[in-house]
Amino acid sequence: VQVALEVVAGLKAMHSAELLHMDQKPANLFLIRDPLGMERAVLGGVGMHHLHRLEAAPTKADGECLARPEYLAPEIASGKTLDVQTDIYLSGVLLYEMLTGRPPFTGGNFKTIARRHALEKPVSPQLVRPEARIGDPLSNVVMRCLEKKPNKRFASAEALSEALQAVARSGFPEASRSLRTTTVTPRPTKATEEAADLAAEAKAAAKEAEEAAAAKTQADEAAAAKKKADEAAAA
Repeated sequence: VQVALEVVAGLKAMHSAELLHMDQKPANLFLIRDPLGMERAVLGGVGMHHLHRLEAAPTKADGECLARPEYLAPEIASGKTLDVQTDIYLSGVLLYEMLTGRPPFTGGNFKTIARRHALEKPVSPQLVRPEARIGDPLSNVVMRCLEKKPNKRFASAEALSEALQAVARSGFPEASRSLRTTTVTPRPTKATEEAADLAAEAKAAAKEAEEAAAAKTQADEAAAAKKKADEAAAA
């Protein structure tokens, strides 16, 4: 659940800046370690947020659309108005694949999959992967994200975040395991490696300073003892 919460946190930041992500998929989800060694989920692909409609998406020379139909919201496929609920649907697609190992709709050509997004209700994650023991609360959150009508989805990324936090508080450890099963940790980025090196250097410097302080204390104590001994001998 923590991975999902961090992904949604990224959406909240974009929505607060009046931007839509529109490209949530496993290829844009990265798990990295911060300088403290904590694993964090980072949502990439932000540079594609302006490609809101299929007609604006890049195409090959033969005119084939490069957009992945598995990661489309119904309103994208039908050319309707896009808003934050579109990102909520795409979050549901991503969470669905994190839980089950596959998107809600696969197989067939572009038009077939896009039509399924618009018309078909996805199979519950619990039925697709029963061995994962996905709890009802988490499954219900994902299925609400995948509602065909935007007004039936979560009203905002904040509302989705609150629902996921409620799942976490309800005590479903299997949900956290399920969410992490199909994710892949990429190689650390250069920035992450540099931050880790700086943290290691700071730790080493702190240790050296501590050792130097201890040595000075010992030297001061020895000097004081010698002075006292000298005074006693002179007397």
